[in-house]
Amino acid sequence: MRVLLNSTAESGISAFFKSQAEHNNVSFEFVAEGNAFSVIPSVEHRWITGLQDASPFLKRITMSTCDEMIVNDLNYEAGGIVSGRTDTTKNDRKTKEMGTVKGVKYECVVIDHDTHIKFSDLNRWSTTDRNKFLDRINDRRRTSKMNDIVMIGWHGIKAADETDPTKNPLGEDVAIGWLQHVRTNKPTNVLKDAITIGKNGDYANLDALVIGLKAQIPMYKRKDLVVLASSDLVDARSMGLAETADVSETAGKKVGLAATYLSNGDEVLTPDYFPEKTVIVTNLANLHHLTKKGSTNIHPNVNSARSQLELFNQALETYAIGDYEQIIIAENVTVAVPLDEANGGE
Repeated sequence: MRVLLNSTAESGISAFFKSQAEHNNVSFEFVAEGNAFSVIPSVEHRWITGLQDASPFLKRITMSTCDEMIVNDLNYEAGGIVSGRTDTTKNDRKTKEMGTVKGVKYECVVIDHDTHIKFSDLNRWSTTDRNKFLDRINDRRRTSKMNDIVMIGWHGIKAADETDPTKNPLGEDVAIGWLQHVRTNKPTNVLKDAITIGKNGDYANLDALVIGLKAQIPMYKRKDLVVLASSDLVDARSMGLAETADVSETAGKKVGLAATYLSNGDEVLTPDYFPEKTVIVTNLANLHHLTKKGSTNIHPNVNSARSQLELFNQALETYAIGDYEQIIIAENVTVAVPLDEANGGE
């Protein structure tokens, strides 16, 4: 059934258009007529910062802009120790590289994030909380985008010319995510063989598995490491729940980052949409999400025929890994079934 906007909601949409016009150096009329426009870099930066601030997980990874469509590496992978001494009566002092470049290229791809808000919602917002009308629109956009960034980061395996959310509900075909980059560029750091934890398993518990995984990361790169583990592997009773991180409220949806601690003090996190049967050890800042500077554009449109405000958003984005030697992934981890249970309690 067709729904009409009430006068207060119409005024709210006009205020939204006016705000977008003023912040991005275009005219109100241009925006109101349903034209697409580029977001200026300072507004783009605030948008990215807002996404991070709204998500406890995104706040801890590296989100930034890049100048080029193709990024060659992100930084030097830290090498071994550089400090030392030279007996100059026998040898000349020599410089050492502060790291190595792996030659990995990351290509930004077009990612559309097209959403709509029904007139019925806009009408309700305008009558119940007029002062927060604009905040509600922006919060709805922000929540949807930050959820997609995390989901694609864990599950993205390719960038298809045309995506199919029915066949790929976790964004597998939107972009190449963090895990897929490691599978491609550092396959030796991805353990695919089955691993069991618990009684009668390969490891007594998650604590022991993590010790084994950390041992595969060079000693000098074990700084600020955290453990990411799927919820099916995190048993609060056996691990000893120590703390739950703060939960932020965004657009009426709680976006939390459950945290526990292993017996050796390692922090264990279970981010939203994290893949099952998976354990990752890394520094969270090692996970990158990049947006090409100046690539973000918006096309707002009032579609009266469908009774909705449409917001077509587009940007050039890519996921990347800062240091491949500082991440180790186990992808096929399960909890072992005790022998007495497997034998029907005999």
